[in-house]
Amino acid sequence: MYLCTVMNEVLISIGSNINKEKNLAVCQQLLNASFDCIQYSDISITVPYGNNYQDNFINQLAMILTNDEKNVVSNILKSIEKKIGRVPEDKNLGIVKIDVDIIIWNNNVIKPEDITRSYVKDLISTLPSVDNLKYLNL
Repeated sequence: MYLCTVMNEVLISIGSNINKEKNLAVCQQLLNASFDCIQYSDISITVPYGNNYQDNFINQLAMILTNDEKNVVSNILKSIEKKIGRVPEDKNLGIVKIDVDIIIWNNNVIKPEDITRSYVKDLISTLPSVDNLKYLNL
């Protein structure tokens, strides 16, 4: 068992609509390498919000417990997106190789539009409780 001493609890959303399973798996590997204390929700396939997207999305949530500051975590997530190949031009083409966003930081909703989406509501209940997150089998 590994005890995580925590200052910050971060809920992130992960989504992809191209090479979905592969990109999600790579994203999880990079997140696991970046954060010691992380747990994932179930996965769902969702119809995109908006008309220009090419395909349905695969979505997942993750709860991260970290001592890193918000800007550090945000930079790590943006770095992961770039490693997986996300480029700004793809959005206009309806391609999302990977999207990793902070939704909640220490009980403060950062992306209010995302927290209301049905996949977030459905997946949040599949995350382990915060108390269980403090003890991970490594």
